[in-house]
Amino acid sequence: MEKTEVPKKKFGLLKKVFLSKKYNDSLVRKLLAGELTVAQLKQINRAIKSGLSDKQLNSIINSKKDASRMSVIIDIAINVNKMNQKEVKC
Repeated sequence: MEKTEVPKKKFGLLKKVFLSKKYNDSLVRKLLAGELTVAQLKQINRAIKSGLSDKQLNSIINSKKDASRMSVIIDIAINVNKMNQKEVKC
């Protein structure tokens, strides 16, 4: 019998979202309240996969912007993070 392993990177993402108390509480409350659309959830998922910080994720989740605006905000945050990483390396 072969044992399949879940890649650590994918598990890390799931762990961050669903096992982290701060995000578990915030996200579950919003899901139960029906505050986030499927499109918004997809944008939040993209933000997590892109490595946005906990503070950035929380701001996006609480912004209550529509999915298209969230997408633009996430793109800007990704670019800011890249610029900050370049500055640190110099």
